[in-house]
Amino acid sequence: MITRSDLTGTNLLRGIDLIHMQADKGSAGGGTPAGDGEGGAGDDGTGGGTPERNWLPKDLRGNEALQDVKVPGELANKYLQLRSEYDTLAEGTVSIPGKEATDEEVATFYGKLGRPETADGYEFDPPPEGVPKDEAFEPWLRERAHQRGLTKEQAKGIYADYYELVGKQAQQAQQKREEVEAKLHKDWGEKYDERVKMTQRAVVKLGGEEAKQLLETAVLADGTRLGDDPRMVAIWDKVAQQIGDDALVLGDQSAGSSAEEWYKGQYPSMKGM
Repeated sequence: MITRSDLTGTNLLRGIDLIHMQADKGSAGGGTPAGDGEGGAGDDGTGGGTPERNWLPKDLRGNEALQDVKVPGELANKYLQLRSEYDTLAEGTVSIPGKEATDEEVATFYGKLGRPETADGYEFDPPPEGVPKDEAFEPWLRERAHQRGLTKEQAKGIYADYYELVGKQAQQAQQKREEVEAKLHKDWGEKYDERVKMTQRAVVKLGGEEAKQLLETAVLADGTRLGDDPRMVAIWDKVAQQIGDDALVLGDQSAGSSAEEWYKGQYPSMKGM
């Protein structure tokens, strides 16, 4: 180690010689002069260095990540390896567009995620057997899925989930219809067929074909058709029973007048019936 006394007075020339000698030793070891810190040529200034590692800055010689690095070439190899791994990883990364991103940048982002170029690029499996296809749903989903940036797999999954729900609702509705029919058979017994016909005639006579169609097509929140709801069936059955079968005979003008008069008497606020 070179001290201040080595570089003063009569020792000046000797100090210069020492500098050259220690520089030569550092070069022979593959690095900078060993005397750049406190301690001898084999000391890294922290007590954990070796002569071969004196080319590293003092604050890095004790770093655990560099303990297996003995010569500069090994450090260079580590850097190149990490750079290669970073470049490979960067190829698979996607930058999320910011608020100021252009439409083109957003489209590029969605494309990298897997969105098809156009809405026609989505592919769907057919609905399960027995489940009717909703012709309006598929084009709607294509447009919205592309607008929202969905991938092919995401849109395909939504399509399948939708028809799975439709199928379950259809099964529930069928079960409900069977339950209603069984209950009516039990309550009406042998007069079941007769009372069903009377109920149907009451619907047509008082509400017209529109009312009949509504009962057959309108669906409640639980998937049950409006006409299959026990409460609705009971209401129209009571209507039919009060009007009487004679007043519900189709084509009988006097019967129609009687039915209309009865209905207006029961619901005076209703018009147009």
